[in-house]
Amino acid sequence: MATQTASPLQPGDVVGRYQVEAFVAEGGMGRVYRGWDGSLERHVALKTIRADHASQRAALSRFQREAQILAKLDHAGICHVYDWLDHHGTLVMAMEWVEGTPLSKLLEQGPLPLPKALRLLREVALALAAAHAKGVIHRDLKPSNILITPEGSAKLLDFGLAKDFEVAGPGDRGDTWPAPPGEEGTTATCPGSDEPLTQPGTVMGTRGFIAPELLLGESATAATDLYALGVVASLALAGDPPPGTERTPVPWTRRVLKWRSGSGPHPHGHAAGPHALRNLVDRLLCLDPSARPTAQEVVEALDQIQAPTSPVWWAAAAAAVTLALTGLGTWAYGRGVIPEFSASRQARLVVAPVRNLTPDPGRTPEAEITTTDLLEHILRSFPQVKVVQDRDPGDDRPRAAAMAATAGDEAALIRRLVARTGADLVMLGELAPVPGSGAPVLRLRLVDREGRLRASRESAAATPDYEPNLAVPSVLKELNRTLSPLGRSPEFPAMPPKEALEAYGTGLDLLRHGDRMRALPFLERAALLAPRFAPGVRVYGSVLYSRGDAKALPTLMWAVATARESRDRYSEAEGLIGLALLARRTDRKSDEEVPLLEQALELGRATRDTDLQAKILNELGTHWIHKEDWTAAERSLTPALEMVTATGNRGLRTDILVNLGNRAKYLGRTQEARGFYQDALADAGVAESPLYTALTQNNLAILDLEEGRPGPAEKTFLEVLRLRRDLGDAEGECRTLLLLGIAAHMKGDFDQAAARYDAVLEEARKHDFLLIQGRALYRLGDLLRARGRLPAATIRLMEASALLAKKGTAQNRAEALAALAECKARQRDLAEAERLLDEARGLAGDRPQIWRARAWVLHLRGRDKEALDALASALASPRSEDSEHHEEVLSLVSSWRKRS
Repeated sequence: MATQTASPLQPGDVVGRYQVEAFVAEGGMGRVYRGWDGSLERHVALKTIRADHASQRAALSRFQREAQILAKLDHAGICHVYDWLDHHGTLVMAMEWVEGTPLSKLLEQGPLPLPKALRLLREVALALAAAHAKGVIHRDLKPSNILITPEGSAKLLDFGLAKDFEVAGPGDRGDTWPAPPGEEGTTATCPGSDEPLTQPGTVMGTRGFIAPELLLGESATAATDLYALGVVASLALAGDPPPGTERTPVPWTRRVLKWRSGSGPHPHGHAAGPHALRNLVDRLLCLDPSARPTAQEVVEALDQIQAPTSPVWWAAAAAAVTLALTGLGTWAYGRGVIPEFSASRQARLVVAPVRNLTPDPGRTPEAEITTTDLLEHILRSFPQVKVVQDRDPGDDRPRAAAMAATAGDEAALIRRLVARTGADLVMLGELAPVPGSGAPVLRLRLVDREGRLRASRESAAATPDYEPNLAVPSVLKELNRTLSPLGRSPEFPAMPPKEALEAYGTGLDLLRHGDRMRALPFLERAALLAPRFAPGVRVYGSVLYSRGDAKALPTLMWAVATARESRDRYSEAEGLIGLALLARRTDRKSDEEVPLLEQALELGRATRDTDLQAKILNELGTHWIHKEDWTAAERSLTPALEMVTATGNRGLRTDILVNLGNRAKYLGRTQEARGFYQDALADAGVAESPLYTALTQNNLAILDLEEGRPGPAEKTFLEVLRLRRDLGDAEGECRTLLLLGIAAHMKGDFDQAAARYDAVLEEARKHDFLLIQGRALYRLGDLLRARGRLPAATIRLMEASALLAKKGTAQNRAEALAALAECKARQRDLAEAERLLDEARGLAGDRPQIWRARAWVLHLRGRDKEALDALASALASPRSEDSEHHEEVLSLVSSWRKRS
């Protein structure tokens, strides 16, 4: 460790939201401290620039650019940047805290075991591939910049010399930094240069790891990092001391050059490993940068090196050995209970809600909800299976009750699950009492789509107290041995404490009964008690999002960070989807949600989870529909539909069909839209999803409204209302009542419409649904406006505008402002009306409500021809969703035309 100079930070200092705990290390450029993030309850690394470099402009630029580069590199193998702060004039970078040992320390003990070396090289190559894909080269790859975590994973550190391929930052070739002991900084300059080492022309990097082309004055490229990876590979395989140490008799670069010229031995001697691995290292050390493999090619080559010998050969060998030892039965067992599935062809597995068969009903949330969620969470780490998500918020309890009612006919239950999810395997479970004992036992059975039992395992509690955090991992470890008795056990995720799971189960139980207000404190407690349990944090964030709570953003970011740290790619993707939806709600004109969804899509592709990919493509389709980019919407929705049609996931297929119907409706293709909605309704029936049934019926009824048939629409909305109430979906019930109010408005029954809007307002206030309160106030104000009661309408619409400015979408706010503008115009305040219309147009462009209000302003200014043109525009948009005002606009057209 370098000698510590005067420190800009001291233990106990508070930097932003971080508290400094201790000085950790000092390198050539910066100093690192351990800090504590009190908000997210995690350690962070706080990096500052050294005092002796703090006055150098190039040093400051390089330090800031390191933060910028790391912030855009989003990969598990690269240290993440969380924040960038100014602490009393000292620049501080808050980064991921990574426990581990530098590779340079491990190499001091000799070569790494071959499996460990292969894993290390593959993970470093993956990290480099991610960096190169974002246009970033590291330029200083060496063992001291590679940290090996206690779990054996590699983490790439120190991008202080990194740069973009196309962007050269200040000082890219101007300053050097002292290297760590044993890894000397370069002293090479471009040929012919007599300038001092700190002048332009200096080669950046560490001696021994610098690619030959840099010594010839060429610019650094991605191939530069690959050469350094070749040096690291040689050291890891042969166990040589790092270049530049006193124990190295001949400098590494000279040894490589001698070997390439044919006058010296191979630089990594007789390192262990297959011939293909030696060839790969030779290619990495090639003098010609164009002949070196890319980082992704290195990953693929290492995968081939680690791939088992032909499956046919292994099957024959396994059969011979096991038959000789224990006979055919043991051989069959050795193949596992699902030999037709493997990591290359995963079985689609659906987990049925676990049933509580103990006499204690108080265990139901833990048994039926928490245990089911934990089973899904851990099973996602099993290489042989792909978990199919069959449950939706607000839909679980009725479905679980239906399952319990038909549990006697297990074959029928399995057929229904397979039909709606396309599953290959079904996991059934129950928490049952042990005869003669108060202790419960968790029993699991795995059956295939034909109902044949493939495996069964159980885990009995040692005490009468059921602890899902102990029971679920225990029984799944036993099940994994059955699934793959000769395979390596997957690394199970860490389990939350029992208290956290109790709060989580209670919160979800309340949430799935539609009681978000009572659920929220339980979910918050669960997240605080288990801050590293990504599913719990994500659910808490999603409930905050649904309530329009400002804490949704930091909580969903917390969920994504936690999932990333624990390598829970499914929860990370779900968290990114949540952030994208939040961005959509905040500003529908922005494209901010697209990069978030694309990141999630990359995770879905990495895990080969087609259902997850289809879900994300569906959300991208929704985004492009809101942007009215119909071609982009089709590009997202069509492959999503193909994916779920192939897998048989009827619930997700329903959602995608509804979006395709929406696209057709907004394009004015009403019959095509109706066809999509009817197909969706049929799939919702197969999926046995009251939630999707309500959604599709709702869209069909809206079509009836827009086609001027309020009577049939009202009848369908009443059926949707019944489904929402059965689900305990209070928010859905409010939204349906709003639509029933619109139907009454269209029928001319203003009193019934007002009564329904008042009922919505009361219910929304009871549940603190601020967005729905704003929508109900807008509807009440609009009804008063239509009846000519302008002062009363103005009051309601001002209340609505204030609420929607806080919680509503841009479209919601624009509609309320347009109605308010019309009231102001008709009360002869034309200047204020114009101001409100400008604000509305800035939020949502020209919409029917805005055209109608503008028509009133033009009419009252005596410009009737322009006013009639505005009314024509209000009627023309196929995306109007303004059917309740259609007759009103036609009446105005007739009246004003006569006057003209």
